[in-house]
Amino acid sequence: AIESEITARLEEINRIAANCEFNGRHLMNGTDITAGIDIQVGLYSDADSKIELDQSLFSNGNMTGIFSSMANTAASGGKKLSEIMTATSNGTSVSALDGSSDAAKKNIEAFAAACSGLSVSFSGSGASMTSTFAVQTTANVNAGQMLDFLDNALAKISTKVTTLGAAQNRLDSAVESIAVQSENITSSLSTLRDADVAEESSRYIQSQILQQAAATLLSTANQTPSIALSLI
Repeated sequence: AIESEITARLEEINRIAANCEFNGRHLMNGTDITAGIDIQVGLYSDADSKIELDQSLFSNGNMTGIFSSMANTAASGGKKLSEIMTATSNGTSVSALDGSSDAAKKNIEAFAAACSGLSVSFSGSGASMTSTFAVQTTANVNAGQMLDFLDNALAKISTKVTTLGAAQNRLDSAVESIAVQSENITSSLSTLRDADVAEESSRYIQSQILQQAAATLLSTANQTPSIALSLI
């Protein structure tokens, strides 16, 4: 039952890592993004106008990638995962959580045995391969070290999640800052290019007054000859 649960969980973790995609690039397969990413968030080409996302944020996120990059357990001189699983398998070399069908079965069963305080022995190969579980002996006691290792794995994943969250919050802040900057630039451009309603209204009234005054003067000038004729 433990083996079935672990198998399903690991497969789902690997599926999520394989399908984590944005803009056509896989973010967690460890191959699409092999260097850091610079995101332009300013007007210029200097470092102050860019946000650098380290390549470690896009490292392999499946179980092989997580476990293969981990070193010893928290305890000083603790064993690596491959060493724990090999000891649990009574000396059968088990190094990762993937591989051929036989290797994958051995890996999962060794992993489950280590988590359960058991040891496992393998015989045969392919469809005829069988597994025999037993209580761990003093030669392969690894349950405590396995728990330390899993604690380390959880801490590493939590650290990565925290780092990703911090990077996302930083990008959100940059987007908000750019939005304010865009609004200010648009306002400045509007001040420079758009009409000042109050000023143009004053000019319009001034033009009307001048036009009316000119019309009055012209009308008066046209009446002057008629006045002169009436006096004759």
